[in-house]
Amino acid sequence: MGTGHLRWNVYGHLAMGGLNAVLGGLLGWQFGGAGVAVGFVVALLVGSFMVAAEYHHRLGIRTASFVKSDSLRLGAASLIGMGAVVGLWLALRDVWHPVLLTGLVLAVYLVLIGWPLWTHAMRPRVVGWALSLLRRNTPPEASAEPTPTSEVA
Repeated sequence: MGTGHLRWNVYGHLAMGGLNAVLGGLLGWQFGGAGVAVGFVVALLVGSFMVAAEYHHRLGIRTASFVKSDSLRLGAASLIGMGAVVGLWLALRDVWHPVLLTGLVLAVYLVLIGWPLWTHAMRPRVVGWALSLLRRNTPPEASAEPTPTSEVA
């Protein structure tokens, strides 16, 4: 954030490391690899939030000024979607073939987040960025005119 104040960056990283060790150990012992992953994500979120919250507090930036209603709607839909697909996966993992279940989980998640994602204010900009990257990485089309090295004598 470029302000020269590193104290909260250090606190945030200490929190991430400590929470990662504690939550990774506890949740890993209880739930295996998935618990370790969840512990890591929670530690990362908490530590990052600490840094961002202090930055905004120090500069007097109100949360409402950058958290818009369409972002809250998308966040809520994402959380509901994650809960729904985890429940769906746990309920059907021993009954359905993994490939079919993965397709169902993906479809359910996309249905739940589809409208908030489509109506989000950043969608046109993100689509534009993605299309510009695709255009830049697409090889040029072959020209219809033969080049001098490809002509037969």
